Amino acid sequence: MPGRVGGIGRAFVFTPDATAPEDLVCTGGVMRRAKDKTQDVMRGEETQIFGTVQSDSERYPFILPGTHSKWALVEDGKISWFMTFMTGELFALLCDHSILGRLMEEGCDDDESFQRGLERAAHAWQDRLGLLSALFSVRSLGLFNELPKTGLKSYLSGLLIGAEISEATRQFKEKSSFHLIGTCHLSHLYAKALRFFGLRSQVESENQTARGLALIAMKANLLSDRISK
Repeated sequence: MPGRVGGIGRAFVFTPDATAPEDLVCTGGVMRRAKDKTQDVMRGEETQIFGTVQSDSERYPFILPGTHSKWALVEDGKISWFMTFMTGELFALLCDHSILGRLMEEGCDDDESFQRGLERAAHAWQDRLGLLSALFSVRSLGLFNELPKTGLKSYLSGLLIGAEISEATRQFKEKSSFHLIGTCHLSHLYAKALRFFGLRSQVESENQTARGLALIAMKANLLSDRISK
């Protein structure tokens, strides 16, 4: 698990490119092996993380919302732990290719429905129930007109994000403020959800990749100019 900037720099792959004056340089990702011997991987998010970290001596808990949401911890300048949740991809699949999407109608974000989804996820977790039984409530609430059809997507979003936070915080008992890196819309949804669960967060710029790549390249002596942190 080369979770330090310098370690990733040593894992470069140089690829010749006839259209460019120099070879393309591909950075390595990060791999974590869990206690049950299964692997988790990070391919790209590590550059956003390193582009955000300001000090090697501080502790940084991160959440990177997206198709495959990442929770990560940076300690002593290295990624010491991370976990992936397929929240975004599951949301898209359920909306577009499942029975849950049949009653959904397009509309603006519905804060009340989103909140109700968070509450349902929290209650399911407290009652030792899983996400699979809670998911059908998206359909039943629509069938009985307890939620507007334009609010069902927001409810599902709250349900999935709430389930992610419930599961992640069982593994990752972090009390510090989380650094959120993602699109503006997703980051603010997660910030709202984290507040519901009594957790603090701060939204970072989503454009940290270039800075992270530059730092990795500098550590690997690929850049002649020094880049200020």
